[in-house]
Amino acid sequence: RYVWGISCCHVADIPADAITDSTGGAATVTGSITDGTATLNVASDKACVVAYTTDGGETYTRLTATANGDAYDFSVADYTDSMKFVVAGKGDVSGDGVLTGNEISQMNAAVLGKLALTPLQILAADLDGDGELLGAEVSQLNAAVLGKLSLAW
Repeated sequence: RYVWGISCCHVADIPADAITDSTGGAATVTGSITDGTATLNVASDKACVVAYTTDGGETYTRLTATANGDAYDFSVADYTDSMKFVVAGKGDVSGDGVLTGNEISQMNAAVLGKLALTPLQILAADLDGDGELLGAEVSQLNAAVLGKLSLAW
């Protein structure tokens, strides 16, 4: 078992309805908008993925993490009110804040073409951020669930 813990929130200058916590309450998210750049700061003891959508969740643009002390910053220039942000636990396909064999089964089925994941599930499942789900990521997730690997930000 691999459990998160996110508290989300209204982030300064970013409307509360523009941020979705898909980690089951596993991280603390703060942020601001300065000169048109939105920056979210995410603190969690488990790796998270931050992305934004402008089309209601049909597609996501994944943001790059930059270490900032015990947390990570995610920034996007040219912020617009149409951007909706999501913070997802890495590997947490179900979005419940816990990595279990269920995530492994879902990812494996998706890799084999037997299950179609939603864009948000793909965002969480794509452990290396390359836009593809591969068997190697299923193996990494399995190791994380067994406590043999910590997923990287």
